[in-house]
Amino acid sequence: MIGQPCSCDTDIKRTVVCRDCDQRLPTCESCFIDAHRNCPTHWAMLWNSEGGYFVRHDISQLAPHRTPGDIYAIQLGRHYGGTCSYPGEAIPFTLVDLNGVHGTRIRFCKCCGAPEKHRQLMQAGFFPGTIARPQTAFTFRLMKHYHIQHLESKISAYDYIGSARRFTDNVFTDLVQDPYATFQRAAQFWGYLTVCKRMGQCHRIDSELPNRPRGNLRLYCPACPEPGFTDLEGSHRLPKALWHLNQSTTTLDGNHHLVKLENTKTSDPMDKSLWDGNAYMPRDSDYKTHLALVSGDGNYSKAEGDCDYLRAVQKQKLHKFKGQEVTGTVNSQCRHVFVLGSADMHGGESHKNSDYTLAMAINMYLGNLQRDENATETASEHPPACVVDRIRSYDLACISSVHLVKRFSDHFPHLVDQIKMIRWAVPAVHVANHKERCQYEFSTAYLEQFGHFFGETCEVIWAEMNQLGPMICQMNAGRRHDTLNDHFGDWNWKKTIKMGLHLSSSIQTAYSLYIEKRDAFCHITVSFGPELVHKWDALSREFQERCAKKDFFSVYRHKTAKVPLQSAILQHLLAEEARRDAVVDSVLPSVAQTPVAFLNEGIAIQDAQYVVSIGDRCSYSYSHRRKCKALIKQDQEQVAAHRTEIENRRNKLTTHIHRWRQSQASFMPRIADKLDQSRAIEVEDEILWLPSDLTVPERTIMKLAGLADQERALREGECFDAISAVRSAVKTLSYSRKDKVDHSHGMKQQTRSLASIAKAEGVRDAHMARYNSAREALISLGYLENGNFDFSILTAKDTYRKNVNAPHQVGDSRCQEAPLFTHVGIRARPSTSHVQNRDPSERDDETGMPAIDGWLIDTSQEGWIWWLKVHKKMSDEEMEAWSEEGDRVQWFRAEVEMLQWQEELERLQAEFLWTIKAYGEMSKVWDHLAAMGFCPGREAYAKKKAAMWMRMGSECEKEMKKSGYQPLQAQESLIGRIEKWRAEEKVKIRELTEGILPCADII
Repeated sequence: MIGQPCSCDTDIKRTVVCRDCDQRLPTCESCFIDAHRNCPTHWAMLWNSEGGYFVRHDISQLAPHRTPGDIYAIQLGRHYGGTCSYPGEAIPFTLVDLNGVHGTRIRFCKCCGAPEKHRQLMQAGFFPGTIARPQTAFTFRLMKHYHIQHLESKISAYDYIGSARRFTDNVFTDLVQDPYATFQRAAQFWGYLTVCKRMGQCHRIDSELPNRPRGNLRLYCPACPEPGFTDLEGSHRLPKALWHLNQSTTTLDGNHHLVKLENTKTSDPMDKSLWDGNAYMPRDSDYKTHLALVSGDGNYSKAEGDCDYLRAVQKQKLHKFKGQEVTGTVNSQCRHVFVLGSADMHGGESHKNSDYTLAMAINMYLGNLQRDENATETASEHPPACVVDRIRSYDLACISSVHLVKRFSDHFPHLVDQIKMIRWAVPAVHVANHKERCQYEFSTAYLEQFGHFFGETCEVIWAEMNQLGPMICQMNAGRRHDTLNDHFGDWNWKKTIKMGLHLSSSIQTAYSLYIEKRDAFCHITVSFGPELVHKWDALSREFQERCAKKDFFSVYRHKTAKVPLQSAILQHLLAEEARRDAVVDSVLPSVAQTPVAFLNEGIAIQDAQYVVSIGDRCSYSYSHRRKCKALIKQDQEQVAAHRTEIENRRNKLTTHIHRWRQSQASFMPRIADKLDQSRAIEVEDEILWLPSDLTVPERTIMKLAGLADQERALREGECFDAISAVRSAVKTLSYSRKDKVDHSHGMKQQTRSLASIAKAEGVRDAHMARYNSAREALISLGYLENGNFDFSILTAKDTYRKNVNAPHQVGDSRCQEAPLFTHVGIRARPSTSHVQNRDPSERDDETGMPAIDGWLIDTSQEGWIWWLKVHKKMSDEEMEAWSEEGDRVQWFRAEVEMLQWQEELERLQAEFLWTIKAYGEMSKVWDHLAAMGFCPGREAYAKKKAAMWMRMGSECEKEMKKSGYQPLQAQESLIGRIEKWRAEEKVKIRELTEGILPCADII
């Protein structure tokens, strides 16, 4: 239709079309302008008759035939696209929309009573770049789109404006005007004004929320108790056992990615934050004043303590912060990962930073407090906090809590009472790097009234926020703080709208795990019997310090310092049988007369069978290993001698097995049918039919339960025996490899060194096979029941150990040091080494990582066998104490696991109720604001917000019901509901424990 007459009944041809409008026909230029008076940012695609193609133009460039006074310009004022009686002069103007940068014209309205220029732009949906003499504006569509994209995908203002310029012209982009500087400033104001509107500051919401600080721009967690806002009936008077129903739980953590570089040439020292300390980042002047005050305070000068983690922190190389004005941030977050406060770090992580962040997190719940200059007033002048318990998780809790009260008394005296309530914990992942004392005193796994909170939630946000690092590192201080505030607020908002779904999923998981842990605890209680359980139950679960011995006591710690070997267990079992069997002349029976001796001899026969089988395979492989003709004769002689020795061993083993079968007939009389199946061509392949060689039904039919228990004890000792031997072999192997590198330079020395290494590897492999064989026997004997298995499978990668005979190697500093013989107990760490199968070599050329027997070993973790402590000599009393000590620790850990999931389940019910009430209260607040006589626009917005919060509360209530729980009914309290449920659980536990715990005081 291009070139045809326009439909306006004129002779003007159709030459322009709009691609931004859907299904728009080509028109003449005049009709295009008339149709787009309310769409001034649509591009006009004007037909170039000479070239035969469309050319993009701004609408202001159309209709050149009109008189100068009749040129097109966007008319502002309340004329809605119509004409103005007193229009201003058409002035060039830059208008940026989603489809590009427009060089257009505008006319301001000069009618009587017309608003200011920036207000006219705002009324038209254009956000001005400046207030006094605006020459650039951005459509509200663009600002909203950028704000969401910036928060969600972390796109920078520079990249966003770059894309707008390319939308304008993707070829000659450099000719398009660049409004980046103006847009950056406009985006900062847009984010601030948006949050002021959403948080109700434009509606004077502070009058409705006296429990929150004035000018507050922080989004509070609805699932945490908020004094004076979400209080539940009776929550102020809780017994200690129910503290978790009204508990403030937060975490602290530092991050060194959100830095600010030193850039004195381009930095603006006068740049201020628009949020002015009313959100998550503190007011810069107040924070700097605090840092100046504490700079000479001895309580802040140096952290005290002997924890390994502290020493690691203090050994940080400060030169890595070179060129950085701000080296990161310290965040405080609640257990639901809502940001409560954040402060900049200058240098390493310090108490002065974490204390200020902690003070911010507490202050936000204390109502309308004055600024820091009036912070000397006492806590009694403020509304009392209704939370009965405060939990704080911090990776430096063991150090930062030492002089915390003194530091707050000097610098935050109005918060001292709140600080004294805090119970400290170290996050579950970080605590493994602390000394043993911290692992029991501050571990989240053993704290009472704590729920199942592992304390690492503060790490979750960094994966998202670290994306801001490259963007904010060169921002001015005020702009940087505003960006962080905006993103922290958006993070909190996304958590708010998903809180119902999160709580629903969490409470269902907590219930299933509580039932599982409860049943497991009851089962283990029955297995240990009333005498031991009543003895253990009388012990205190609290961490106890023993200053005199510089030691501590915890019921969750395996204190016994010795673990027995197979020989020690054997002697212990023999002594027990002697006492039980007290027969002829009160003399200990000989080894051949007892079931334990019979089993021990059978295990020894299996070891001999393995030696014979390995020796036979070695002789074959040895005869085919070398290809040098000069050594063939010598090799043949050695192989012949070796095979003769193997045959002698076979003959002795045959005699030994025949004699042992006679004893087996008396201790296992029903095994005769199985013996016919054990005939083998070679004696080393013959099955002995110990209890571990039988299935559970077969052992039941043959009545071998007692014998199986005794074999289980011997096999456990055999595992420790094998581990000790593997350690010795690995140490020898490590030295042999080091000696080969240092001294083996010729063929002869290389050959001898390889032979030494091969021998050590053979010894190591033999003991590894012995261990794994004993482990398989334990599995066959039911040692995997209830998920309780103390030994991991042992492979070559689990035997890795740093070479202590060599100097420090490159990469050693990145390896986790696992000190030998420091962890006590029978539980082995699961293997965490990662390997890749490859050709054997001493060290990989590319990675520099050692290779062991064809496996490239990841040295980030040492093998778990180096964490296991074993002692050979133990008396009967020590043996009994070791056994009972392990049972006690197992019982208490089963108990605390059950209790923590029970507390978590109860707390999640409280969190559901807090969330529903928080949504409902916010709906009421906005209802009150809507009735305060604001202008129609503000009133409509307040009503919309009230409806939004009401719907969110309704959806959360549906999720609670879907999870199997009901909101509180009239005259019902959460405490009453929990106490009723606990009473039912006590009855259930009493039934499951067969009355061993008749009072079930543990709950």
